[in-house]
Amino acid sequence: MTGRAEQRRSRGWLAERFNPRVALVRLVANGIAIALVVLVFPGIDAATDRPVLATLWVGLLYGLLNALVRPLLNLVLVPFLLQTYGLVMAVVNIVIFVLLSYVSTLVEVDSVWAAIGGGITLSIVAWLFEGVLGLSKPVIEDGERQPA
Repeated sequence: MTGRAEQRRSRGWLAERFNPRVALVRLVANGIAIALVVLVFPGIDAATDRPVLATLWVGLLYGLLNALVRPLLNLVLVPFLLQTYGLVMAVVNIVIFVLLSYVSTLVEVDSVWAAIGGGITLSIVAWLFEGVLGLSKPVIEDGERQPA
């Protein structure tokens, strides 16, 4: 067994998958994405006197909802996901945004159309941040070789 494999085994599953720096960057990126959605859509308001702390808190809640609720919704909606070629993911993003507005008293959504627009915009902005900041795990690890 190589030293790297032994090192991974000794660190444990959670320590291998969790990176505090990536979590902090995701938290800030989610907060910025939510702040942009609040600024862009007139039907979405943030009721707070401390906007920086509020956006970080709502970014944390959004990250938790993405980690806990999104896999369950994806599992339930797999048949529709295949039939609509992935368009049902927009519905999943809207549902998560609506859940965010129910869980947090800091984000107020006035109408259904604002929730739909906010959910789609939030998912696009978060996806762009994830791509630009490199928050996704690489397909090929640094040490692996591609077949010739």
